[in-house]
Amino acid sequence: MEITNRRYHVLIYDDDLKMVDVYASLLAKAGYRLTIRRGVPLDATAMSVLVPDLIVLGLLDEYADAGTGFIAQLRAHPDTHLLPIVVCSGDTERLHRLETRLLAWDCTVVIRPFKGEVFLAAVRSGLERGSILAARLPDAA
Repeated sequence: MEITNRRYHVLIYDDDLKMVDVYASLLAKAGYRLTIRRGVPLDATAMSVLVPDLIVLGLLDEYADAGTGFIAQLRAHPDTHLLPIVVCSGDTERLHRLETRLLAWDCTVVIRPFKGEVFLAAVRSGLERGSILAARLPDAA
């Protein structure tokens, strides 16, 4: 399945402004529509207003477990349970501790630092997987 970037909306959540700039630069150059949020994430219900096709999520180090709590909320909510999430972090120890949960939540993980093409490939893969899953739903158009 070919992903045409211009129609996809990516929500970026990270508390590291430098990384937000990196994500935004790569994604904007690739033609994605962007929304950027910083700090404590919105709840899953508020996501229905933003309607992203994918979320790029830093683990929000400043807020300890806010990132994993946000993922759990998204996965538990009927409107966002299939929303693709790309988790980005340089904290390999923390990623290792969270590996089982991140796999169960079907998150893609990109370890920082990363090459731009690796990050963009993870985004494309998440969008493709999300499109396939949505197409399998009984009420999908």
